[in-house]
Amino acid sequence: MASPEHPVIIFDDFTTSSHFVDFPFKVKSSAMKLLTLRDKNEDIHFAYQVLQNIAYTPVSHERHWISKFATFATLMPECKSEMQAIGHFMSNLDGLITLHQRKRLWFAK
Repeated sequence: MASPEHPVIIFDDFTTSSHFVDFPFKVKSSAMKLLTLRDKNEDIHFAYQVLQNIAYTPVSHERHWISKFATFATLMPECKSEMQAIGHFMSNLDGLITLHQRKRLWFAK
């Protein structure tokens, strides 16, 4: 179960969309993959940002996690504090972008 202390990444195996989740939720699709970290020295915020930035567009209706995403190689900082700093910076930047988008929509009304 996801919580603020134990967040997960939800990955849609067909669309390849992903979401960072830190609250309880119900799984309603067999295409959902719940991703957690194997290594406690890694940061889930950083892993989510890496996943978000993989340039891949699905071209067929198939399961993409095992056939594509699980085989991608990425570079990760060795230092956990650096990984956390990058992950939190990118999360904060995403939040700031979301706030500016909402503000723009509000003024457009």
